[in-house]
Amino acid sequence: MMKLKDKMTPAELADCLGLARQTINRWVRQQKWRTEAIPGVKGGRARLVVIDKPVLEFLTNAPARRHIHLAINGEEIVTTE
Repeated sequence: MMKLKDKMTPAELADCLGLARQTINRWVRQQKWRTEAIPGVKGGRARLVVIDKPVLEFLTNAPARRHIHLAINGEEIVTTE
């Protein structure tokens, strides 16, 4: 089981889900997920993905993710294989 934080970089999210970082970045653009700048990092490209309800719903139903279950337990969000 891996815990998903409320905000993650695309690389962290990709590692947790077993996907490529590029896949996460494509989904962020296509699905218009909410992102925030990383504090202390200059430039506009370093972003955190906000893991909210629309993101969780998409990940639960994404074809690339159907073999892994996302469990939402109170405020703890975990993936199980």
